Amino acid sequence: MGFFNYVKAASKFKDNAYVLETIKRLKNFDEFHCLRDSSLLLAGRINQIIGKAPEEYIKWMSVCNGGMLFDTTLLSIDSQDTQLGIEFSSLEEYNDFSGMQEFMLPSGYSVIAIRSYGDPICISKTDARIYLWDCEQGDFTDIWDTFYDFLADEVDTA
Repeated sequence: MGFFNYVKAASKFKDNAYVLETIKRLKNFDEFHCLRDSSLLLAGRINQIIGKAPEEYIKWMSVCNGGMLFDTTLLSIDSQDTQLGIEFSSLEEYNDFSGMQEFMLPSGYSVIAIRSYGDPICISKTDARIYLWDCEQGDFTDIWDTFYDFLADEVDTA
């Protein structure tokens, strides 16, 4: 699949200044993350794996099939990139029964990313918001209104 394609991502989000700015800032931090390229075909598999996902998450996955985003691992649709020769954590791996039991998440959430210290970032199946589950507290500690807000916050924090 290869590394994240900034030109393709910018083209996909040309009508969304907020995401374009985030993509521009990601490019400035290029040496600090390892995001993967994606395709429209891969994004269609998301609903098969985690159920109904917000449209903006699916749109992002059509240009970025996971990878390392600073201290967060964005989960991939597949677990290996043969072109790069790298293995990645996958949506299936964390959203099967044993993966969900590991975090003791309440029902109705799907894991889409993992912080470096092990806490999962989730999508609610009832709204489009993104949640950080604190495993030690057994509660959600951060909530972003949209997936794009989560991405922008990751770049801001970096």
